[in-house]
Amino acid sequence: MSTLCFAQNTIYVPDLKKANALFDESDFKRALTAYLNYAKTRPDSLVHPEVLYRIAYCIFLEERNKMDAKPYLERYIKLSENRFEAFFMLANFYHSEGKYDQALDFYKKFSDFVQQDETEDKNIRADVIEKVNKEIASCEFAKAQIAGFSNIVVKN
Repeated sequence: MSTLCFAQNTIYVPDLKKANALFDESDFKRALTAYLNYAKTRPDSLVHPEVLYRIAYCIFLEERNKMDAKPYLERYIKLSENRFEAFFMLANFYHSEGKYDQALDFYKKFSDFVQQDETEDKNIRADVIEKVNKEIASCEFAKAQIAGFSNIVVKN
C-alpha cells in the first residue's frame, strides 16, 4: 500500500499543540501517542475529524499493523471529506481485503478529487491519476477473476 499526502491541515486546539508539533516534525510515533491520548479522553463526538485522520496517517507510517488505521479513516470520511487522500488509503484497505466494489468506489472518488484539484501541479495530477487508474484496473481484474471462479463446481 502506498501513501499520498497533499496539503496538510493544522488543527488549532490548545490541547493538541504538542501533538501537532510532533506531527509537523514528522515524529509520527510520538505524535500518534499524543493524538491517541487526546482522543481517549474525549467522547467520539468531540474528537476533531482531523485528529482521526492524523491517527490513521501516523499508524500507517509507523510500520504498525496498517489495518489498525482503517477504522480511523472510516470514521474520518463519515465526518469530513477535506483530505481526499484518505479515500485512496481506504480504497487500498478495501482492495487488500477483497472488497473490490468498495475499493473501486473510493478509488473513483479519489480520482475525481485529483482531477478537479487545480491547485496541484498538472504533471503531479497526471502521475497520481495514472497510479489510481492502475489500482482501478487491478481491482477490476481481481473482480473478474473471482467472478470467473464462481462458475466452477467441485465434485468429490
